[in-house]
Amino acid sequence: MSERTLWKKSGFALLLLAAALFGCTPDGGNGSDDPADVGVDGGEGEGEGEGEGEGEGEGEGEGEGEGEGEGEGEGEGEGEGEGECQGAPVYDLNALGTPVEGGFTIDATLGETDTFPAGECGVAGMDGNDAVVRFVMPEDGVWQFSTQGTEFDTTLARREVCDDPFSELVCNDDASPDSGYSEIIIQGAAGTQVDMIVDANGVVEPAQFTFSAVALDVNPPVIDDMQVWFNPDSPTVGGPALAADLTGGDTEDDIVGFELWLYDQAGAPIPIGQGTDSLDFLFASTDFATLEQPGDGTFSMTMALGLNPNLGAIGRVQIAMIDAYDLRSEPMGADAMAPEEVEEGAACDSIGARSVCNIEGSACYDRTPFDETDEFLCQVTTPPVLTGAELYIGRDPNAVGVRLTGTDVEGDFLGVGILPRDAEGGELSLVAFNNQLALEDQGGPINILAERVYEGEEPGTFVVEASLGTSFSLPCAELVTPPFDECLEAAGQDQAAQDACVEEVNARFNECLDDPSPIFDAIADAEVYLIDAAGQQSERLVTPITGGPSDAEDGTPCDGAGAIYRCPAELYCVGDPGTNRNGLCSAPIVECPDVWPTVTVGPGMDGVWTVEGDSTQADALSGGGTCGGGGPVQILEFAAPEAGTYAAEVVDAGEGDTLVYVRGFCGFADAELELACNDDAVPGETLLSLVEFEAGPDAPVFIFVDGWNGTFAGPYTLEIRRVQ
Repeated sequence: MSERTLWKKSGFALLLLAAALFGCTPDGGNGSDDPADVGVDGGEGEGEGEGEGEGEGEGEGEGEGEGEGEGEGEGEGEGEGEGECQGAPVYDLNALGTPVEGGFTIDATLGETDTFPAGECGVAGMDGNDAVVRFVMPEDGVWQFSTQGTEFDTTLARREVCDDPFSELVCNDDASPDSGYSEIIIQGAAGTQVDMIVDANGVVEPAQFTFSAVALDVNPPVIDDMQVWFNPDSPTVGGPALAADLTGGDTEDDIVGFELWLYDQAGAPIPIGQGTDSLDFLFASTDFATLEQPGDGTFSMTMALGLNPNLGAIGRVQIAMIDAYDLRSEPMGADAMAPEEVEEGAACDSIGARSVCNIEGSACYDRTPFDETDEFLCQVTTPPVLTGAELYIGRDPNAVGVRLTGTDVEGDFLGVGILPRDAEGGELSLVAFNNQLALEDQGGPINILAERVYEGEEPGTFVVEASLGTSFSLPCAELVTPPFDECLEAAGQDQAAQDACVEEVNARFNECLDDPSPIFDAIADAEVYLIDAAGQQSERLVTPITGGPSDAEDGTPCDGAGAIYRCPAELYCVGDPGTNRNGLCSAPIVECPDVWPTVTVGPGMDGVWTVEGDSTQADALSGGGTCGGGGPVQILEFAAPEAGTYAAEVVDAGEGDTLVYVRGFCGFADAELELACNDDAVPGETLLSLVEFEAGPDAPVFIFVDGWNGTFAGPYTLEIRRVQ
């Protein structure tokens, strides 16, 4: 029998470091998490242009690119016709700008026409005239480009090639929610050419604007010390555990994240991203790492996580810190140490990476795991004893549940384990919920967080109930990945063909997810066991299928998956949002839980409601929507003035990859009651989100601004409008 054991549900703090397979873009939909753009290497080589224009033309562009390209004209000044940059005026900031401390500034004039669209972050219905400011970085560094001082509202966009609208690298409407000027920060090397399109919002005349480029006096973080621990078999997480502590300095106190590399015991890199050996993590949307910045230019970081056993043994870890300007420290690496052994009563590592208990019969755990205190001590404990078991199978949706009866001296029941078997006694995997593991890697039991624990009929006994709802589908990744890779290879650089590949693979993926799974039909019985807070397991019992879910009533207990109990059609199993512990059959409550802060959408203007939001300090509350999310989220409460179809669109989020979902019942995450969910409005073209939903004047809706994989946290602009 395989001993692979995986926890299901967030209460066990297990992180499976595996990239999401298919997002809405060919690269997985993750986009860029970088706070600042890093610039480009150079120009296109030699360029020849035709067209009319006033001013001095430039014949050759320098850069690291190769090849010859034909432009449509050159010229600085107010050229007419189809000159360089589609005939818009091009101002050479290095030559024409006024030197100021750290950079240059220029007062220039918009062109005679609206030449460029406003970019991805542009304001809908606010077209205006525009111009291009060109700047070549005279030195390495971080440069701030701004239209501060301009008397009208602007949008600023950088393109790699000013004539190519698909080469946009970064876009900004407002530097802050209260400002009308735009600001973009770029890190680059000396000689990097930057073409900035200055677009006026609603100004259709050649008005004057102010533009500046200033080198910022910022420094990358520095790591001074780093320690790493690895336990290949932590009793706490039932598998490998990794921990790291770092200290260092950061002059600006603006660290936002870190880059992580893992290496095996032979020193070879372990791929942890999709096609990469490293991943970036933002502290705002990461629950396994914390950062302390006391404000004196120092920092400390602590990381602790359970790992997917498929990654193998970790021999060395490397980390680089990332600040708000995307400046990165020199990576520091450290060899992984074995956990320290500590005695009974001593403080210990909750994840079992830094330390383990050395007394037989003791374990590191918190005797009160569900209160607000975390006090993990090495404590003598006894494993639970299983005395009875019942197995339930629910349909529509598919679900499996267990009701186990047992005893435990400490009474610290935490979860249950289940290993379904077929009629011949063969293992049936329930870990296909992530659809990423091959069939041969899917054997073994799955551990489920207890939903209800209550006293049994016999004195000293307890009943523990838990259920798991899933599609139990085939390993979809194995079925769709090869044809997807072949499709992308055939598509080459054709964006339309790439988009078609994405649509086809997502259709196949969804079809696979909807498969009514032969795995489910083959279950005959299951090995089951109890688990306590110390991670100790009872002896296993084999139990046949007891039956299906029993009918529950209003106000009576239920399980979220619907395997043991089933609420009446008009009611739902409503419990603590995000965990569903101690669920009761009841009507879902419209309002958000009291501990969830919400933002009320104010009055609209000309049929558009605009929200300038910021989720930087937000918490991860709701667990995400049906299309993803689960990170820091800001909740917007919107009351439609009349019934109809409405659209909520994130029109600006810097370089963030947003994800938006809409609910009619704020704290209730059942997919049946979700009104809409979207990651990318146009797959392959934008990382911003657009949802359409039905709303009426008597029913407020709740718009959750989240991020792909929970990675977005920052300022954004969202617009709501009626579309039907």
